[in-house]
Amino acid sequence: MTMLEWLNNHATHFPDLTPEERDAIAQFTMLWGSVEGPLFQNDADEGKISGIADQIRDKIVIADFHEHITYFHHRYLVGDGHERLLETLHLSRGAKSRVLRVLREEETDPARIVDALLLIVYRFRNNLFHGLKWAEDIRGQASNFEHAGKIVMKVFALRFS
Repeated sequence: MTMLEWLNNHATHFPDLTPEERDAIAQFTMLWGSVEGPLFQNDADEGKISGIADQIRDKIVIADFHEHITYFHHRYLVGDGHERLLETLHLSRGAKSRVLRVLREEETDPARIVDALLLIVYRFRNNLFHGLKWAEDIRGQASNFEHAGKIVMKVFALRFS
């Protein structure tokens, strides 16, 4: 039996995923696995995320992250069911505050903006790898993982340029 066959038979919602959703999740999984070591010394956490954002502060061009800020602003502040969606991130109290300041456009420091975006990405990662996304319904996540992947690639490029 292949892994895909097993997932079809045993993973909640897997048979309902579109090819685009499966592809976005698979690509994000491989991308995260390839960058967590170099970016976060194989152990990402909120502190290391903030540290990376501080390290690249002078290289950040906020316009490069605008599409992601806009996407997450709509998803977590104004979109249908936005309050529930924000809660499903399972952000810590401090991380939630940092993310909301950015999404409400109260924060202008480039490092804090990238920090907030990385916190969202980190929660996608944790929720995916620890099963919460599967339990809460992984369907409809392609755009989330596509944005998350683009953010990770941009941060990686800034960190190692």
